[in-house]
Order: sequence, then structure tokens, then C-alpha cells
Amino acid sequence: MAEAIVSFAVGRLGDLLIQEASFLHEVSDKVVEIRTELKRMQCFLKDADARQDENEVIHNCVVEIREAAYDAEDIIETFASRVALRRRRSSPQNIFKRCGWIFFEFIARQKVGTEIDAIKKRVSNLTTSLQKSDIRSITEGESSSSRNERPQQGRPTYSHLDDKDIIGVEESVKILVEQLVEPDRKWSVVAIYGMGGLGKTTLARKVYHHVHVKHHFDHFAWSSISQHLDSRAVVRGILIKLTSPSEEQRREIDNMSDDELFKRVYKIQKEKKCLVILDDVWRKQDWDSLRPGFPLRKEGSKIVITTRNKAVALHVDPPNVFLHQPRLLTEKESWELLQMKALSTGSTLNKDMEELGKKMAKRCNGLPLAIVVLGGLLATKPCTFNAWGIVDRNIKSYFRRGDGNSKQQSSEVSDVLALSYRDLPYHLKPCFLYLAHFHENYKIPTNTLVRMWMAEGIIPEMPDKGVGEETMEDVGHQYLDELIGRCMVQVGVRNSNGRVKTCWLHDLMRDLCLSIAKEENFLDIINLQQVETFSSSMVTASTSNKVRRCAIYLDQSVPIENVAKARLVPENRDDDVNNYVNFNPENATHLRSLLIFYPSTPNTVHWMLRKLSLKNFKLLRVLSLERLSLEEKLLREIGNLIHLKYLSFRDAKLLSFPSSIKNLGCIQTLDLRFCNDDNLVTCTKIGDVICMMKLLRHLYLPRYLYVGTSKVQWDKLSNLETLKAFDARQWAVKDLVQLTKLRKLKINNLNSFKELEVILKPPCPFSLHSLVLDEVSTKMEETDLRQLSMCRHLYELFLGGEISNLPGHGHFPSNLTKLTLSYSLLKQDPIPILERLPYLTILRLFNSYDGEEMVFSGTGFPQLKYLQLSYIEFLKRLRVCKGAMPSLVSLTIHSCMSLEAVPEGLIHITTLNELKFEYMPIEFMERLQVIRGKEGEDFYKVKHLPSIAFSAISEDDVYQMLMKILNSDPSDNMKILKALINAEDDQLPLLDGSTNRRVKLEVLKGKNVFLLISGLDFPTEDLLLLKHIHKEFCLERSLIHRRHEFMWIPIVDHSFKWKDSQQQEMFECLQASMPWYSVCTPARIDKAIIRFIKEEWHFQNKPILVVLDSQGKVMNRNAIHMMRIWEDTGYPFTSSKEKALWGAETWGLELLVHDVHPTIQNWIKKGKFICLYGGTDMKWIQTFTTVAKEVASAERIPLEMVYVGKSNVGKSNHRERVLQCIAFISMKELSHWWSDRTMVWFWSRLESMLFSKIQLGREDEKDPMLEEIKKLLSYDKEGGWAMLSKGSSPIFSGSSATVLPTFLAYHAWKEQVPTKGFDQAVMDYHDQLRNDSDYPKFDFIDIE
Repeated sequence: MAEAIVSFAVGRLGDLLIQEASFLHEVSDKVVEIRTELKRMQCFLKDADARQDENEVIHNCVVEIREAAYDAEDIIETFASRVALRRRRSSPQNIFKRCGWIFFEFIARQKVGTEIDAIKKRVSNLTTSLQKSDIRSITEGESSSSRNERPQQGRPTYSHLDDKDIIGVEESVKILVEQLVEPDRKWSVVAIYGMGGLGKTTLARKVYHHVHVKHHFDHFAWSSISQHLDSRAVVRGILIKLTSPSEEQRREIDNMSDDELFKRVYKIQKEKKCLVILDDVWRKQDWDSLRPGFPLRKEGSKIVITTRNKAVALHVDPPNVFLHQPRLLTEKESWELLQMKALSTGSTLNKDMEELGKKMAKRCNGLPLAIVVLGGLLATKPCTFNAWGIVDRNIKSYFRRGDGNSKQQSSEVSDVLALSYRDLPYHLKPCFLYLAHFHENYKIPTNTLVRMWMAEGIIPEMPDKGVGEETMEDVGHQYLDELIGRCMVQVGVRNSNGRVKTCWLHDLMRDLCLSIAKEENFLDIINLQQVETFSSSMVTASTSNKVRRCAIYLDQSVPIENVAKARLVPENRDDDVNNYVNFNPENATHLRSLLIFYPSTPNTVHWMLRKLSLKNFKLLRVLSLERLSLEEKLLREIGNLIHLKYLSFRDAKLLSFPSSIKNLGCIQTLDLRFCNDDNLVTCTKIGDVICMMKLLRHLYLPRYLYVGTSKVQWDKLSNLETLKAFDARQWAVKDLVQLTKLRKLKINNLNSFKELEVILKPPCPFSLHSLVLDEVSTKMEETDLRQLSMCRHLYELFLGGEISNLPGHGHFPSNLTKLTLSYSLLKQDPIPILERLPYLTILRLFNSYDGEEMVFSGTGFPQLKYLQLSYIEFLKRLRVCKGAMPSLVSLTIHSCMSLEAVPEGLIHITTLNELKFEYMPIEFMERLQVIRGKEGEDFYKVKHLPSIAFSAISEDDVYQMLMKILNSDPSDNMKILKALINAEDDQLPLLDGSTNRRVKLEVLKGKNVFLLISGLDFPTEDLLLLKHIHKEFCLERSLIHRRHEFMWIPIVDHSFKWKDSQQQEMFECLQASMPWYSVCTPARIDKAIIRFIKEEWHFQNKPILVVLDSQGKVMNRNAIHMMRIWEDTGYPFTSSKEKALWGAETWGLELLVHDVHPTIQNWIKKGKFICLYGGTDMKWIQTFTTVAKEVASAERIPLEMVYVGKSNVGKSNHRERVLQCIAFISMKELSHWWSDRTMVWFWSRLESMLFSKIQLGREDEKDPMLEEIKKLLSYDKEGGWAMLSKGSSPIFSGSSATVLPTFLAYHAWKEQVPTKGFDQAVMDYHDQLRNDSDYPKFDFIDIE
């Protein structure tokens, strides 16, 4: 590895001479000198690296050379950094500062010259030491292993060994045997490739001894190649095995020249049917040296090779090589193999031992060699839980270094994997070691990885090339492909053009990577997830105190609820976090990469980040702060990292836009996809920030960014290759025309396709590979989409928005491989057009079609591999003709609720390996399954498929999931909102009532959300009230700054068919009347959600308003009552606010009629006597009003009487009787009266008062107001009633049985009026008449 580090340093110094020319011109000769000295040292290191295990002197020299190379790079970069920072802060116009600057540079040059001379001397002395240790110079292309005195042979393999205890190879053996013996198989070479320890040799041996193979071939030979090839010895061994010579013939063979030997082997394979196994071939040149001995492409003889390098396998005979990569073992197979190796025949284990054994087998991650080694180790231990437990706790160290008596066997795992690392060319070694930053099972995004390599200088700088030429990213992906080809890195997911999208390391390969990285002082890992206390000694100490790369895995063990508590952390933690992670001021200056990982985005800043300081990280190139909550202090310090080239805030939580990044003039990759509490990132000076980043290649903007009037001079970013989340509402698309290197572009909120013309039509020199148009405002026309045909290099296209008609297939980009249509709402089946795209491999359709049938013709989609159909609401039938989609590998059908059956034509698609059904009706999926031994009626259509996945969640599971979310401590509101409207994978599940456009659920992220839940029968008064309150919110703050939003969740009967139904029309009409967000279709709200809403939030067909705060916590289960009672005074409509409002209220007429009728408010202000009365008995009404007015006249008091009708006025029978009473009152001029709508509002508010009290838990308390509310509602059920007040103060209320007799008995109490007053006298008499019978029993059943 030292050779790789020195080579890396030599390359970096060359790059620095170019990149930092303006800062290094005065010391460039010194840089050239040290670069030359290191380059000379490289020649010795080729041999020294290979021999450093021989003695301690060589090993120490290698370590010192590695550190000297690091130090040289540090010194020169530090000098350039200081000069750059000084120049940036100095003003040439100021003569004193100018002089100080010149003096500073003079001193710095002297210092760096002295330091470089010291390193040159160190390197020179080390070279001398190596020469004294018999280390010789090896020229370019020569290998140290060419020295005969110490060949590093790998494990020899033999054909005769018995592999009876093997598991999981049956399928592979069958495939390989067919390729060797079947007459229609024309392969001359069969190659088995894969990572070390995968069982390639074992598999080859099983094939070699297979009975069909033995009968098919005449002669057999097995040769173990390994890393250090002696081609004559290999060919001689093959000839002996093919001919079985006598002693005399052997002597003849030994005396043959190389040419004769090769001809003899060639001839026998040509004349006879021979099988030759070449086991463990490492390099292409190894095969080239053996090639003259093999007659390729001749019928009869076959070659089987095993190799770790796919490129080697393909090199043997490119058109005629059959490639086979054995799979890892399953958990079941792993446990079965472990038992074979660890237990003697007949041994049994108890349940605890078996669980422990399965756990250890699982930790081998399916690698056969690791399982065999583990089994051998366990076989030497007592078969007890304690003994096995010790092995389990130390399993990784056993694999790495062995254990006691079984050391040789246990270290075999590490040794076998290490061979792959030693064989890497020097430029790939730092690439591989960089992967150690990422934790176990981490799916590493390859674009991210390559860009980190670029920032670190691991990928050499390349001269600027034109459009379409190879870029540094392309070289980086080639490096990664080579690591994958060598089976050291595993492929996760590939994108539509075949490039690897994510990758990962097998756990044991990662352990090797981590071990070498620490040994070589390449990086440190700080794993706080495994540290119980801050002062734990777990943190590893590197061989040098100079930390150059570091990955920190933060823990969740110390939740900090608020800032005050966070400030107490130093009392329990070391005062200096930087010391703890080996980042003291001296060491910090050497750091190149810092990656900080957190399990999930936290709500508060981690205690470590509160104390971490970046101010000394002057040479930092890579900084990843993804998924972290960050403070302003840390963000300010980032502005000083002027050499930073990679910075990612993806999914981090920031309080504001980090404007300090404007100083990052070297930045290449900038990911600003962070969030804040507002879900809206505001940066009104973003133009000043971005325009300074002239080297920027990849820019990811926040999803919701508000820039005000800030303009960006996009033409200054001439190196930009990736631009994501360009907001067409805030910037002009035409300004991008100068970005000639742009490859990937995502535009949000495009207003018109005409805006794209300037970057699509010639002579625009664009070479777009990927184009995403999300949330296009206007309907896309066929003529618009035809313009895309000019994008000849476009292979990935996403269209989000309504499309009138698709253009013909000839008007799509000719090389399109991936297409996504989201919310296109097409009226015509898109398949007849799309299936004619010749290179399309991935097609995703999200709510893109409103029809009932899709037809896939017999010649369609020749290259399609992945098809996903989601939320195609009305789709009933899928027809797949024979011959359609001949390359299809995976089909996913998600939430197509109307689909009647799986297409019959799936039977004919032989390539289909995976069929997924997600969130489909239970009845639909049952037809595809075998239940209790009985096949479903459609099972025959899919039974031939190797993998069928049903992702259906039962109603109880959904219910419990919602309960769990609500009872947890959520970090944001997205989790509960996604669960409520089934929007996990949807693109645009909401309709914005203000624009009538589909939008993403993320528009509600971080906001307080009022969930308006109702059926389709929505009271007009409630709707008007809600509109009024919503309008107040809109007036209060602009849309992008608003903190509160409404969202309507429609609850409908799922038993009817929506298409062409009357209820569909009712839904659309109601939705159109709402100016807020609403769920786009009631079908999204499944039965389990409806059940939850009814049982937990007590929805009973009347509208409710559930209030969620910005984190998704329920603040009020039903605020509709608050809104009716207090309207916008109830803001923010939480339960605590509701309780406070009731605490400030007193019972009286003003509370009852608040804003119901303005005239009554005037009466209250004047202190008049006011009588509200109701009922539908017209005789009683006439008598009561007449007598009451006579009494008032006699007492000369101002009495106003108002008829308020009866509750449930909206019901037809009640309404008719109330209207008759109003007509009677009006004709007789008995009193004032309200309109029926005002009456409805009055009674709704009164009922809301009752339910509001009940929600607060006051129904069982002696609450005077609650008792009065119950009285009025009870009186109304009985018949006539009245309430008398003076101003707002109530005097009495009662039913017809007491109020009319009170006024009729005026003569009995009028004598009390002069002394008590009218109000007291009438109240006292009414109280005398009232008894328990006047309190009808209150029944909630009567309240609907």
C-alpha cells in the first residue's frame, strides 16, 4: 500500500502544481524536487511493499516512507491554503496590508522550502536503508514477485479432494454441466467468477467429477494457477494429466522445449474431447502466456476457469465465454452447512444453542468459506452455550487473526480475501480503502462515491474536454467497475443505462478493507454507536497521530430535548470533543475527508456536533453532514474550508441557508437538499453565493427554495454537469443555455413547454442524458413533446403533469432507456406508442391513464426489463399478447384498485423473474395464491414464476401502524400524513384547490395541518366558516411562508363504483368549492383508515377537524367545535387554547348568539330584555308571545322577542314545520324571527359547545355552563321553551311547562317588582314553579 500512497502523492503534487500555480510559483522548484525524489522511491517500494513482512527494518521503512509522502502533500497544500486565505483577506489598495502580505509570503516560502528539504533528506535516507536491506529498484510494469527467492503462492487446489459437505450448489452444477455436455451449447470456455471464499473451486470440482461430465469427455486435467504463474510447469502438468505417460514418456516431456510442449498439449485437445480446469486465474497476462496451448472454438474440448476477476474471464475468448457467478448461501443453507462442519454425527442442540448457531451463521453473510472456517472453529470448542457465546462475541477477530490452536484455519478467511487486495493496481487501492468510511450494510450511492474520490484527488485531474468526451466521473465509474469486476465490491442497483447506481461491501470484505485502512493510516472510524461512555477506550488509535480521513457514526443514546439541556452536556462529557476523536488542532490540519453518519434525521443537535469545531480543518476536501441537525456555529465555520470540493447537507436539518458557503471557490459537488422547520428554505442572496463557485460540477438545490428577487448568473457555472430542483417560477430556463456541459437537469414548476425550446432546439450544444420535468403547470401538448426528439443523447426522461396526447414513437428521444409518466391522465392507452421505443428498459406509469384497458402487442417492448403500473385508478383489464415484452424481468402493480385479473399472457414471458403486487384488493391477490392447499383461480398464470411478492397489509395491521405512529415521538408530520392517505410511493396525491393542480404531499411538511374529515354531505355554514378562516390565514402570510394548511380527507362508501357515478360528481363538486388542499381521490382512503378515523377520532358522518402540529402530533381531535364557537379567535385551535377560551367565558346570551345576528348585539349593548324562544306548537307560540308582551308593556320594560325555531332544522320534516311557524309569526306580527340558515347555525354552535366541553372531559364535572347547555338542548326536544335575559345576563330558561305559566301568573308576583326589580321577581317565581320534572333527562342519542 505504501507504493500506492507514494504514487498517489506524486500524482497529487503534479496536480497541485497546475491547480495552485498562482500560489506555488515561488516554490515550484521545491515541489518538483520532492516529487522527483518520491517518484524515484516508487521503484524501490514495489519490492519493499511485498517484502515488509520479512523483517522489522523493511516494515518500519515502508511506514516512514508512507508518512513522508503524506507529509509532503500536507506541507505544500498547507502553504497554498495559507497564501490563498491571506490574499483573499488582504486589500492590494492598502499599502501597509500589501507590505504585510509580501512579508508573510516571504516567510512562508522560506519555511516551506526548509520543510521540503527535510522531507527530501528523510526520503533519501530511507532509500539508502532499503538498498542496504537488499531492496532493489523495479521498473514500471515489472512485478516484485518476479524474484524467484520469495514467490507468494496462494493455496494450491486439487481435483481429487472430496467435498461431500457442500450446500447450495445443485442449481449451479446443473447449469454448468449443461454448458459442457449439451451439443447445442457452443461455448468453448466456461468461466466461474466471484469473490474469494465464494466456493468457485468447490463448484468446479463438483462439475469436474459429475457423472455426465465423466461420460462426455475422454481426458481430464486440473491445474491450480494462483497468483504467480510458471506457464511451463502448468502446461507440463496438464499434458501429464491428459496423457497419463509412462516414466520414459515423462522424461521425454521434461526434455521438450516450451514450443514442443505447447504444441503437444494443443494437439491432444484438438484430437480428443478434453476437459481442462484452470483454477484461480488472476491476470489477463497469465492467460495470454497459456493461450498457445489451447485450441479455442474447436468442437470437443472445453476449458473451465475460475477467477475473481470478471475481466479476466471475458478476456479468455470474448465471444465464446459462458459466465457464471455462484450466489451467496441463504440463511437456511448457511445454518445447514455450519451444522455439518461444527457438529458430530447425531449431535443435537437445544433451542438456545440453535438460535445462537443460526445467529453466527447469519453473520457470515452467506460466504461458504467463512461458514466452513467458523464450523471448524466450533468443532474444537465444547458444545456448550458459554463456549459458543465466546466465539459469537469474537467472531470477526477470529476470521481476521485466528484463535489459539486453530489460528491457521481461522486466519484463512482474511488471507484469502487479502489476496484480492494485494493484486489490485496501485490506483485502485485507495479507491477500495475509501469504502471503509461507510458502515455495515450501507448501500453506497456510486455517484456520491465517485465524486468523493474526485474531491480527494484519487481520480487524477483531466484536461478540459468538449461535450461528449470522457469526464473524471466516467473514469471514476470505470475504477468502480473494475473493483466490481474483481468481485471486491458488490452491485446493489443498476440504472436504466446499465451503470451501477448503488454498491456495497460484503461484511467480511469490509472488515478486510477497514483493517488495511487502519493499518495503513488511511482513515479512522469513530463508532459512538458502540461506545457506552464518552471516555471509552473503544475509539481506535491509528499508527500515526495525524488523522487524514475520518468517519464518525453518531449514537442515539443521549437524546437532548432542548438547548438548555444540551448546554449541560460538558458536565458529563470530556470538554474537548476534538481531542476525543483525535482532532486536536495539530491533527486537524491534516484531515482530508470527514463523513458523519446518523441513523435518522434527529430533531435536536447531537451533543458531539454542538462541541465539534471545524475551524482548523484547513485542508478538508470532503465533508458529508447528511441527516444531521446542525447549529449556526458549525455552518459559519464551513465558510473557512476554502479547499472543500465535496459538501453534502442532504436530508440535514438547518435553521437557515448556510450563506458562508459562498467562500468555497473550489467546490465541485454541493448538495443543498436540506430542510428546516418551515419546509421552505429562504435565501434572497443565493445569486451571490453560487456565482463564486466556478468549478462547480454538481448542484442539488432545496426542494422548496424561496429566493425573492435574487438572480443567478448561471453562465458563470460553465462546468456544471448536474442541476437538480431548478425552479422555473423563480428563474428563467433560457439562462441555462450557456451550460454546455449539463448532463442531468431537473426542472420544477415549468409553466410552459415553450420555455424549454431555447435549450432543446439547435444550435444549443446540450448533451442532456437525464431530464426531469416535475409538476409542469400547464397541460403538455403533443407538439410540445415532439421537441424532445432533438435530445439524441437523452436516455432518462421524467414527465410530471397532465398530457393531452403522446406524440408518435418517432418523436421520442431515439436512445431513451428509462421513461416515467406521472399524473399524465391520458385518455388514450399509451402502450401502443411506448412499446415501439426500441431501447426502453424501464417504464414507470403513475396515475398516467384514465382508461379501463391496456394492450401489450406481440412485438412490443423488445428491450423492456422493468415495468411498474401504479395508481391507474380505472384500469380493469391488462392484455398481454404472446411475444410481448420478451426481455421483461420485473413487473410491479401498485394500487390499481379496479384491475380485475392478472393477464393470461404472463405465461409466455419466460424471462420474468419477479412479480410484485402492492396494495391491491385482498380478493385480487387471493386468486393468485394457494390457500389451505387450494389454488386460486388465477394461480396457473403465475405459478411458473420464481418470485411473487404480495405487499398487502391487513386492516388490523394498518390500524396498529397508525396507533404506533400517533403514540410515538414523531420527528415530522410526513409519517402520519403518508399513512393516512396511502402516499408512501405516490408522486402527487393532493389537489391544490387554489390552483387546481396536483401537488406532492411534501407541501405540508413541517407545517401545522388541519385535517378536515367529512363525507360528501357537507354543511354549507361550516364550509363558509372554514373558507373565512382559511382566507384569514392567507391574508396573514403569503403561501410560501404560511405555517398552517387545511387538507380535506373525504370519507366515502367503498362499495360503489366510482366511474360515472353520481357520488363522483358530488365529490368533484365539493372538492372544487374548497380553496385548500384535498386528497385527489377518495379511493386513497382505505377501509382500515376509515375505521381508525371513526374509532379513534370519533368521526360519525359529520365534519371533524383534526389538528396536527408540524411534527405530526395531534393537538386537537376535533377543532370544528372551536371554529363554530369562536371562529378565528380560536387560533391555533389546540386543546390547550380551547381550555383557555372556556376559562375566559361566562354563560350568557352573548356567548349563545355571538355573531349569529347583528341586531341582537345592539340589543345587548342597550341593555334590553331579550327573549329567545323555540318550538313548533303555533298555539303555544301565539299565547306565549302575546302574554309576554302584555307583561312587558305593563311593566314598561323594553322586551325584544326572537323565534329561533328548532334544532335539526335541516331535516325536511322539521324544516317544513319551522317554516310554517315563521309564516304564522310574520303574519300575526308576534315577534322577530331568524331565517332557517341562521337557525341552523345557532343550533350547530350550541351542539358544538356541548361537544367541546365533552372533549375537554367536563361531562362528569359540575360545570354550570355545561348544565345550561344541556338544559337548552333538552327543552328543545320536549317542545316549546324560552330563555329570558337582560342584556347578555341570563334571567331564566325553561320549557313550555314553566315559562308560559310564569307570565300568566303575573298578578301573583308583580307586587315584588318594585322591591326586587323585574328580572329578580320573575326569576324567583319561575324557580318556584320549576321542579325536577322540568329537567328532562338529557340523552346523547338525541344529539346527532
